[in-house]
Amino acid sequence: LFSAYQQIWRKGCADEMRESRAIACRRAMLVAALQYKLSGSRHFDSDSNRFREDFVEPLRRSWYRNWPDGLSIPDPLVPDRDPLVTGVEVAAEFDPLRLRPPLQLWSVDEPGVIETVIKGLSEFISNGDARRIDAWLFAAALDPGLSRTRIESPCALSRRRYEGLSQRIVFRCEQQGVDLLFAIGYFFIDEDGGIIGETGRFKPGSGTEFEEFSLSGNTVSVEEGRSSVLLTPLVKRTGLHPRLPDGAAIESIALSWDAIIEEDFGPSDEFPDYRDNGHLVVTLVQDFAPVDDAIAELGREALAQGQDLFSDRPFRRSVVIGSLLRRMGFSDAEQCCGAPHSFPDALVESPVHYLVGEADIAASASRAFVTYCASCHATSGSFPPNFLYGVTSTSSDAIVQCGERIAYRLAMWDRPREEQSKSPMPPESFLLNVGINPREWRTSTSFVELRNHVSGLPGPDGVPAYRADIFGGKAYETLRPCLATEPPIVDPDA
Repeated sequence: LFSAYQQIWRKGCADEMRESRAIACRRAMLVAALQYKLSGSRHFDSDSNRFREDFVEPLRRSWYRNWPDGLSIPDPLVPDRDPLVTGVEVAAEFDPLRLRPPLQLWSVDEPGVIETVIKGLSEFISNGDARRIDAWLFAAALDPGLSRTRIESPCALSRRRYEGLSQRIVFRCEQQGVDLLFAIGYFFIDEDGGIIGETGRFKPGSGTEFEEFSLSGNTVSVEEGRSSVLLTPLVKRTGLHPRLPDGAAIESIALSWDAIIEEDFGPSDEFPDYRDNGHLVVTLVQDFAPVDDAIAELGREALAQGQDLFSDRPFRRSVVIGSLLRRMGFSDAEQCCGAPHSFPDALVESPVHYLVGEADIAASASRAFVTYCASCHATSGSFPPNFLYGVTSTSSDAIVQCGERIAYRLAMWDRPREEQSKSPMPPESFLLNVGINPREWRTSTSFVELRNHVSGLPGPDGVPAYRADIFGGKAYETLRPCLATEPPIVDPDA
């Protein structure tokens, strides 16, 4: 699915008329992906006006324009065969060059697709990035000037004493009304006063529910006969601070109680219906704002200076997250694997120039060979057959030797897909990459030129290569080998 997510990042936000809209769209997409990643892959703020106006609506317009019939999700399952077996017929359905039907077709209006796209983009952000940003935000949240929200609820607390662990306190809190707070969990107080525990269920508001926080605290305070403890929650699975869809963190969970209820039941017994004897205060801190501000500034810079951070290039973690971390003030924000100089130079074979410019009757066929065949068959490697490598004429021995097989492959375009014994050439995938609809290829001038040229090449018995018996049930593998090589001589005494 990575290719689908990148397609949507590149084309789903594209706006040919206004670059600012495209940048705003990718900014909103990045904000949502970070909210999702920082929440431990739980949720993001899909209901905000900005998300809908900057991302959802532009994406819907681009989707109808780019993928009116749906975005094709490629099937990753390659037909199972041994690619090293030679001399046997390989049916067309096992040819890796053959286009496979899409695994799915995504519609932008299909329920869950928008959420899947955001979740998918978040997969390009590493867990290490999430931990660094989360820790930085939470440390910055010590600023008392940040906006905070407190949700309160009555609680029932009970205690069971254990040898060695001193005591375990269980809490169950529920507040009906606007906030709909619900919490159930426990914590141990050891002999030194240290506190560890976890929650079972935690719901600090409508629509958001968490499971399995780890809880930690320093000590229980007692004042005027009332005990209290301040607990810091972390998501057990990720080690991140729990966050709401809009990025706000659950800063603390404060519990207080007076006379506590002593447990007299076993751990497996049903939780009894206790009266409320305590109080819970959950504090939420709006510490996500620095991420939001940094992304907005990066968007303005990209628009003003023509940077490619939010361009239609693929999403690159090293560039996007590296820029974000530097903007947030990280001194060691350099990311690996992003600078072009970190990769070795690509080894590129000599550009294809042969066959071009011939002044004979095959000049048009020469251009067609170069355009539609050379990228695969003009290389130094022997597979696929390199019948164009070093060739300067369409009447060369190499092309003549492969004439039967070239004719066979071209003839497959005459047959319905279900009757093709071999994949047609050029492959459908290649035609799509160069912007040609495979349905239109058979009537194109280039196809006719290639076919006419091959039909006049001599076969092994002197008759034209384009023969009827090629299509009368004769197996492709029984045709004259294309650029066959002599097997190596093996010395039996070696």
